[in-house]
Amino acid sequence: MRFNQDTSSSGYTIYTVTTEGVTVRSPEGRSLLLESSFIIGTDTLIKDWGPRAIDQLMANHFAAIAAMKPEVVLLGTGQRLRFPPHALLTPLMEAGIGCEVMDSAAACRTYNVLNSEGRKVVAALLFP
Repeated sequence: MRFNQDTSSSGYTIYTVTTEGVTVRSPEGRSLLLESSFIIGTDTLIKDWGPRAIDQLMANHFAAIAAMKPEVVLLGTGQRLRFPPHALLTPLMEAGIGCEVMDSAAACRTYNVLNSEGRKVVAALLFP
């Protein structure tokens, strides 16, 4: 699925999403194809994020995201929506950070919308 380019947003944006990966545009306009799990924020891109599936997530993964101090975290769980155990989200809850869980394509769309609104959003996307 290809998204329309939003030239009003700054930082990293998501351009396309397929079952094979996600194309991200850098703040400089370069395109990067990411084929494994990653974390994206307006000014942050962490390629090859460790967990590949929901059952590989641990609380320390969310603690590292909480340290980025976003307003909201979007957790993309792959092609299907799957919820992580509630206890894993404790670092986010303790920091007062919202977390929305959705399939990865929905998380990408939502990330672009929130990013274009100037919100401090981070998307953590799981890909096998």
